[in-house]
Amino acid sequence: MSLGLHPSCKKRLREIIAEGLEGVKINNGNSIDLDSCQRFFELDRVLPESGPIRDQLYEYIGDFPTFRFITAALGNEISAKLKYQTDAESIDLQSVDGYGNLEAVAHRLVENFESLPHEYSLGISFVNDFGKLFSKRIQKCQISDSVKLFRHDEFEKEIPFQSDAELGPLAKLIHKHYKFYEEFDVVSVKVHGLITRWGTTTPIDQAMAVFKAFVGLGIVLRLFKIDSTREWYPKELDPIFAIHRRIGNVWEFERDYRVDSSLDETYRHLVLDDLNGKLDRDDEKAKWIEGGLKLIQSAFSSKKDANKILLASEWFLDSCGKTHGLLFPFVQTAIVLEILLGEKTRSDLLSLGELLGNRCAYLIAKSHEEREHILESFRKFYTVRSKIVHEGKTRLIGAEKELFYELQDVCAKVIRKELELLNS
Repeated sequence: MSLGLHPSCKKRLREIIAEGLEGVKINNGNSIDLDSCQRFFELDRVLPESGPIRDQLYEYIGDFPTFRFITAALGNEISAKLKYQTDAESIDLQSVDGYGNLEAVAHRLVENFESLPHEYSLGISFVNDFGKLFSKRIQKCQISDSVKLFRHDEFEKEIPFQSDAELGPLAKLIHKHYKFYEEFDVVSVKVHGLITRWGTTTPIDQAMAVFKAFVGLGIVLRLFKIDSTREWYPKELDPIFAIHRRIGNVWEFERDYRVDSSLDETYRHLVLDDLNGKLDRDDEKAKWIEGGLKLIQSAFSSKKDANKILLASEWFLDSCGKTHGLLFPFVQTAIVLEILLGEKTRSDLLSLGELLGNRCAYLIAKSHEEREHILESFRKFYTVRSKIVHEGKTRLIGAEKELFYELQDVCAKVIRKELELLNS
């Protein structure tokens, strides 16, 4: 697989890169000075402004794909080649062994760029009673082509860490982190594109969206629950993804990725839902896990038909994060319902709250009284939503908090109903 760039495009890219390399500086002994790489911004103007190549690069990297690829590739090479020195003077890239022939370097970089996409695995341990029981009783589950749950030792068979002697300081830390959690399972999400050493690119965003949809669906299906009184993670360790890149038939450790504060807080308190104590034996819990995972599989395997369910589940998980209070989760809950039940052409004819309330009531209500209650709740809910979005309301009080939790429960019921319809 390659981008299939036109020869004239590749030629112009090589010319700009070679010219730009003349001004590249190295700071602290082994880091590229991005201020000296400004010439590389011209590279993206050489590529087609629209069409398959531009679409592919957006999927693989994001904005400014050529600039980000070249600076990332150079940064990785130099940091691997030279040692970090806090007091080192700035030097020219050309003074580094192997970078004297700028045309040859430019040719190599363009060939590497055209070889995109790279394949990555982002793996994270489920450090809770779910992960422990899964590892003990179920051991492996293929959710989709890109998502898989492993027992820890099974994960290391497929994506093994190199020996500590081959790893740098960061990789050793991540290795130690994973060894600490070897009694739990690992969730692996496979993505394609380019993941740089720092920051995020489209593949990381895609992996996080998939992971959040998986966890969100798990909460909706009562496979997981958030229990603020329980935390399996030690305070000194964080929920992190270990990112590996496939090179040939070998997976090599690339970097770690720490989740954002809201997901971090949710994930720390994620546990197996025992249905309020009804599941009190491991065999019952394992059976419940298998049933929940089969339903999640159905959503991921029918991704085209279930796209709204997955997206709504992602937003639902976001609404569970209370790091910054309830205002933002309140709006996120509204978005879940708008994803599943909204329709722009109809929402021009009815108020959005009335439209969604009617659809929701007829989808999940089991009696006339419940239907009327849902409709009234939606009217109140969208009144509060409007105040937050249009008037800058700063906090929820009293009954508004109860309304939030009620509508969050409605969201879960709607997602479950949509999943039921998908499997009917």
